[in-house]
Amino acid sequence: MPVPLIRDLRLQAPSVCRLASKTVLLLVLFVGLDRSLGWMLRTGLDRYYGLNEPAAVLCVGHSHTVLGVDKVYLEQALGLPVAKFAVEGANAADRLMMIQYYFTRQPKSLRAVVYDVDAHTFTGAGLSSSSYQLLFPFIDDPEMRRYLKQNCASRTEYVLRRLLCTTRYNELTISLAMRGYLKKWSNFKFGKFNVVALRQQIREGRFRRIAFDKDSINLFEKTTSFVSSHGCTMFLAYIPTIDVFNGAEPEKFQHSVEMLDHYAATSPTIVFLDYNREYQSRHDLFFDSIHLNRDGQKEVTARLAQDLKRFLSNGGLAGVVDHKQSDPNNSLKTVNSLKQ
Repeated sequence: MPVPLIRDLRLQAPSVCRLASKTVLLLVLFVGLDRSLGWMLRTGLDRYYGLNEPAAVLCVGHSHTVLGVDKVYLEQALGLPVAKFAVEGANAADRLMMIQYYFTRQPKSLRAVVYDVDAHTFTGAGLSSSSYQLLFPFIDDPEMRRYLKQNCASRTEYVLRRLLCTTRYNELTISLAMRGYLKKWSNFKFGKFNVVALRQQIREGRFRRIAFDKDSINLFEKTTSFVSSHGCTMFLAYIPTIDVFNGAEPEKFQHSVEMLDHYAATSPTIVFLDYNREYQSRHDLFFDSIHLNRDGQKEVTARLAQDLKRFLSNGGLAGVVDHKQSDPNNSLKTVNSLKQ
């Protein structure tokens, strides 16, 4: 004679099967919806960053590139497709991974990489510590997956993003995906900057300090080598930062510029475009101390387009604007000593 528990299970078997079937169906629907939404967001983001088609020019950087380079104008001026793969707060490691990822997507089209630089290019601290999270949408790529796994704050964070596509997106990346569908790449920062508060912050010592971090320098050099090994020219574009901010640590500021200058002077595949020298005192072009407003974006992009057009039309570095103001032989320091 069956025990009561087994007898009850047999009697309830039809109900249990129906419940299990419904649970499986809900899981299938959930996974299907998650994958569908993830695919839609990823498609929009690819379009926004320009990862969906081959480009002749790749612009890589953080918010300076986001707000300082007009992708649409640059494409129109050059008559060539431009990809603008810029992530707010992206550090040197993020950027190297972004460039490597782009080459896995579009390995043969690029002729030039525009990499935004400033006096803090070799400063490790001060940028967003969670910028890697903006790269979660690309976690399906094996190399990107390894990079993100190393940077995730916890295993739970990594596993969740790996399993559920929609968890890879936050408010910013969702909005960028929508802008990709709408084909909107313009600078959305309007207005002009009041320097009075900045001067007060500098007097009080409340500003990001310039430093020369060995890891950041090594990552920068690794990036230049990677770009060069793929037959591309790397343009170090100094997207302007306001002169008051630049003058907070004048010796360190000059030290950084000399390093950038020297990298360009000692490599045939690196060009330093110092737009800061010309525009840093034009306060009407800034939204804040380190970001251009829409007017600033237009002016700097026009200069960038002019310089890139010379390079692209000549098929090489001949005719590109002189990227050094001084003779390389008269440089105050060698690259090795500049790293110290």
